[in-house]
Amino acid sequence: MTGTKKLLLVDDDAGVLGALRRKLRALEVSVSVESDVLKALRRCQSEQFDLIISDQRMPQMEGTEFLREIRNLQRGTRCILLSGYCDFDAVTLAFNEGTIDQFIAKPWDDAQLLQSVRQLLGEAVPLAAGSQLFHQMLSAAPVMHQCFEQIRRIASANAPVFIYGETGTGKELAATAIHAESFRHGGPFIAVNCANFSEQLMESELFGHKKGAFTHAVSDRKGLLAEADGGTLFLDEVTTLPLELQARLLRVLQEREYRPVGDNNVYSFDVQLVSASSTRLSDAVAQGLFRADLQYRLEVLPLELPPLQARGDDAVLLFEYFLQQLEPTRKWRLAGDTARYLRNHSFPGNVRQLYNIAQYTAAMAQQAQVTPQDLPTHLMAVRPGQPQMAREAVDDGKPEWVLDELGGPQLLALLAEHNDNRTATAATLGVSRMTLWRRMTALDLI
Repeated sequence: MTGTKKLLLVDDDAGVLGALRRKLRALEVSVSVESDVLKALRRCQSEQFDLIISDQRMPQMEGTEFLREIRNLQRGTRCILLSGYCDFDAVTLAFNEGTIDQFIAKPWDDAQLLQSVRQLLGEAVPLAAGSQLFHQMLSAAPVMHQCFEQIRRIASANAPVFIYGETGTGKELAATAIHAESFRHGGPFIAVNCANFSEQLMESELFGHKKGAFTHAVSDRKGLLAEADGGTLFLDEVTTLPLELQARLLRVLQEREYRPVGDNNVYSFDVQLVSASSTRLSDAVAQGLFRADLQYRLEVLPLELPPLQARGDDAVLLFEYFLQQLEPTRKWRLAGDTARYLRNHSFPGNVRQLYNIAQYTAAMAQQAQVTPQDLPTHLMAVRPGQPQMAREAVDDGKPEWVLDELGGPQLLALLAEHNDNRTATAATLGVSRMTLWRRMTALDLI
């Protein structure tokens, strides 16, 4: 990035300011910081900035209030709001009145942050010929360009959408794109992974609860349906919902009303429902894990995301793009053998796994030219042309990746690279922690 663009970072957390400053300095812009929002406001009365990134919750003034004042002082300044909290009403109002240009949740994704800053400053990273960047999804593959067009058409309808895609193909990105392209783009976008909650907690998450409805319910709580009102609710891994909760969700969708746990009143809602799973709904229905009538309700507008392996040369395109996003000061290039390794690997974790590999490479590579030796050990353990992992069904009927090409020594080496942290190791491989545990058990490593 060239020029002398001026950025101001405002956050009462010195650690956050330091992390943002280190990352954004790579863009060759002038970065200033303020930990006191009132001092930042006084500074803006005499100093012009091209972009201001502000935290939301600060002791003296909320970020939305601060940026509202900035709009009155500096009409041409672009504004990004950061927050680790779900202040949906304040954020939605700020969007609708034009106070903020972008909202980014903490902890932020470095690539998303850098791309957002570039876009707002009008200096986006040049894209390869024939490629499209569509709401953070980059591809040169015709099959993905068709998906982009399908998303545009789906977004114009007001009907439930179901997204199918393997682990790491970008289901939440696609859901975000649907929201951004729809007439609800000014409303909240709420995402939840259904696999992360027990049945009771998931019911409370969806519908909310009254104080005293169950143990630890110390106050009234709004559910996701209420939080997403006027916007989009994204239910990921929806096939993991218990059957009893599926029945209640079906009634709610039919009647467009819900009742919080422990509440005698019913409430209406207005949301665009987008759901997704790495398991096909028809397969889950056939296995008795999902209600057929709920499938018909959720799968009105289906969207299927192709695996990375079916996207032609996108692995190389995305890898180079991720590297440039992560470390913009380097002029990255791939050695021929490196590009060949990327083309010939199946990437069972798809784009998410590829991004993890790019993070590793950006941190560890000593030169701008990436050689195969700069790639993670587990990737080098498989010879080009061989599938790294194979799909098969396990006893519980849920599809998952089985690490059939990664032997004990290679897996132990990868675990050692992550200080025996299985969660981090599984993320690098693009598989679940349970899949890693099963493979370790099979290899007598536990």
